[in-house]
Amino acid sequence: MRMDRLPDHLLLSNPPDAPTLSYASALLDRLDNPHKPTDGLTWAQILAEEPLEGEHWALSADSESDSDLSPWDDDPELLRERASASSAASEYEAYGEDDADVDKGEDKEGERDVELAIPQRYDHRDKIEEIQAQQYWRADWKPDLDLDKEFDIGDPPAYKIGGPSSEKYIYEHDAVREVLMALQGRQNLLFSWTHQGGNTFSFTPSQTAPRLAHYTLNAQLSLLRSFANTATTVHHLRKFVASVYSRPGRVRTIEAFAEAVERELCRFEGWCAAREEDIVLAQNGLDAGSPRTVVSLLSLEKRLRDEFGRAYEVLLDVSRRAMRRATSRSAHAHADDDTDEVWILSELPTRAPPALVAAFLLDALFASAQTFAGMGDTVVPTVLLRVFARAAAPVWAMMQAWVGAGRVEAEEFFVEDNELVLADPEFWGEGYTVRGEGDEGRASVPGFLEGVVGMVVSAGKSVGLLRALGLDVDGVHARAEWRSFSAVLDGEVGEGHVSADVLSQVVYDELVAPCRTAQTSLTRVLFEECEMMRHLGAVENLYLMMRGDDMTHFANVLFGKMDTGQQWSDFHFLNTSFSEIVSSHPGPARWIDSALVRLSYRGTRTTNRTVRALEGLQVEYAVPFPLTYVLGPRVLSAYNVLFVFLLQLRRAKGVLDSILVFYAMRSKLSWFVNTLLNFVGTHVLHAQVALLHTAVHKAESLDDVIRLHEEHLEKICGRCFLRENTAALHRAVTSVLDMSLYFSDCFVAFAGDTTHDISRAYLLLTRRHRSRQQRRLRRNVIGFSQSLIRPEDDSESDSDEDGEMAPEPSFSVAASVSLAEEGFFIRLDKMSSDLDGLVKFIRRGVESLAAGAGESGQVFGVLAFSLEDWDR
Repeated sequence: MRMDRLPDHLLLSNPPDAPTLSYASALLDRLDNPHKPTDGLTWAQILAEEPLEGEHWALSADSESDSDLSPWDDDPELLRERASASSAASEYEAYGEDDADVDKGEDKEGERDVELAIPQRYDHRDKIEEIQAQQYWRADWKPDLDLDKEFDIGDPPAYKIGGPSSEKYIYEHDAVREVLMALQGRQNLLFSWTHQGGNTFSFTPSQTAPRLAHYTLNAQLSLLRSFANTATTVHHLRKFVASVYSRPGRVRTIEAFAEAVERELCRFEGWCAAREEDIVLAQNGLDAGSPRTVVSLLSLEKRLRDEFGRAYEVLLDVSRRAMRRATSRSAHAHADDDTDEVWILSELPTRAPPALVAAFLLDALFASAQTFAGMGDTVVPTVLLRVFARAAAPVWAMMQAWVGAGRVEAEEFFVEDNELVLADPEFWGEGYTVRGEGDEGRASVPGFLEGVVGMVVSAGKSVGLLRALGLDVDGVHARAEWRSFSAVLDGEVGEGHVSADVLSQVVYDELVAPCRTAQTSLTRVLFEECEMMRHLGAVENLYLMMRGDDMTHFANVLFGKMDTGQQWSDFHFLNTSFSEIVSSHPGPARWIDSALVRLSYRGTRTTNRTVRALEGLQVEYAVPFPLTYVLGPRVLSAYNVLFVFLLQLRRAKGVLDSILVFYAMRSKLSWFVNTLLNFVGTHVLHAQVALLHTAVHKAESLDDVIRLHEEHLEKICGRCFLRENTAALHRAVTSVLDMSLYFSDCFVAFAGDTTHDISRAYLLLTRRHRSRQQRRLRRNVIGFSQSLIRPEDDSESDSDEDGEMAPEPSFSVAASVSLAEEGFFIRLDKMSSDLDGLVKFIRRGVESLAAGAGESGQVFGVLAFSLEDWDR
């Protein structure tokens, strides 16, 4: 369509008006009823007449002689016919443009006579020939080059280097257009798609590709191979995108990655189209005012490299590695395996967990961007970060749903729902966990989210718990509009580079506000509505005996039963005694609800003459929901071990306080028991409880409260020798406590009463001789200690070798006390020797613990300093 005829075409698109309809009607009538031709002069009549006779041979008076022949073009009649035809054509072309009526006449019957003028022009043929002259892809097309011309450096058409003149040649700017079409995946003359052979699934230079006159064959193939590699890479990415789109609903991160790759491919194709537009504009002289356009294969290769670098190669490599991971083909994939093509891999079933695939893909993208940024490249990292931002969008949206509503939307999210009921005490710790955390670390968490994963998991659980409690989450959770991940990343990318630390900090700054809002909202509910501090105080007063008067009263009642040999482990006795003691206080002063406490004995029925008999005592406290997440059964079990240990110390102290004579042995035992009880009560329990209350009030989340409380409990148990690394010291302490009870039994067997002062003269008894056989039998008595290692001869040695165990005492708590074989004073000497060995063993162990770094070493240093007075 010619541009000068555009108004005519636009006019023809309008509905016909009245003159047009009239003209059309007259024309159709004229065609249906043509006028009969009038009889005129014919050639037959002319030939039948005599030569040169007739009117038609007559010449005008002013005509020239016969010898003066005019040119055929000067014939007046012919000129009139041409003028008439030209006039008719002009009127035809002007019709509709000027809205002028055609010349009309009337015949004798009054009907209109319409003159039809048909233009006779052949401009369209010239245009067609002109267009065909530019169609270099036609088999018969030849360039306007003299291929046999001598080489002249000043004449570009003479830049022909070898090659037979029979080959097909094209201009270089036409070759550039063919390369641009190949890069866009369209049919072209220079490249062909190979399905078999060594270059399967790739573009290769076509064997029938036309030549360029100024390139040798090798030079031209070298350039074309470079473009073929790029075209192959881009086409593989197109096939990968199409394959992912054909099977939706698998891994959303891979779908987002495919969409991001498609955007980059559109950007690439747009760039190619812009280069082709530059060529067309330059050819038609429409690039006035723009920089001079240089069209060559070398120029195109440089511009392509400067604009995109190796970005698409890296994207293809990341795609292939991600799909290998998804299909579990990493171990047995081969580079030359046809089935290892990325679009084929994307069609295989996904075997790896979606969360692992998503994290692997995002980590691979970011790591590749970091690698090229470290080499000073800015092009590739910019492309990769754009793709990374869009590929991470699904995970970002899943985090938004998790933090905003407390729900897991897909298996692709790194938080896993283990389907525990909300009332389960382990729900907070095990109900929602990070996928694969136990097997492969945190392989399901992308690297840039490692710094916030704990905060994100805690925030989602907090929102879910608030909803379960029936609270208005929207009222307590400020729902600021989340920015897209691309918007978050765009503000931090400088020259195509952003470090891992910067990205982690940016993500943390973006998520900290909504996460903290959810966490602090739940913490406020726990403190204000669930009365967490009141229940925590009740547990401490009960298990740690912080309520000294009532717990001392209960212990005395219990010990009284044990001393008289009565049944003290009865369920009803234990609970009734405790309830009566607590109920003796008026309502406001009552520190615990006795209905929430249950005591029972689950140990074996052993003798009461050892503190180990108390290990079967169980104290349970009914913690209301949701405080069970902080004070669950596992935590209360650790508190119960502490309760038993404190009760054992009080048992030994109470027995020793009832002995009024034998001050030397009694004072040694009392000194050690009181020193240990003072250390535990002052430097362990009271100090740690005060620190816990201070830290808990500053906690920002339930996870912080749980962590602080577990650390607090771990410190107390460790400093009371209730952990594995202090098991030997705990056995030694238990031996000393049992020795206190054994000393009381010996005194009762000797004096008959522990409450009376026996005359010293009465106690002066002859020490009986003990035979060697009796000494051997005595050594074979099994003591209460689990480790049967004899103390070294040099008990003053302070060596602290690894694996040193507590010394074995020379008495047994399993048998009743009898003074028939050996006298009371002999036993006192043995107990004194055993006590000295046990205390020195404990001192060496405490000193080794005090030598450690940290707060624990300082605390044990206090006890080590106190035990130094043992030898004085």
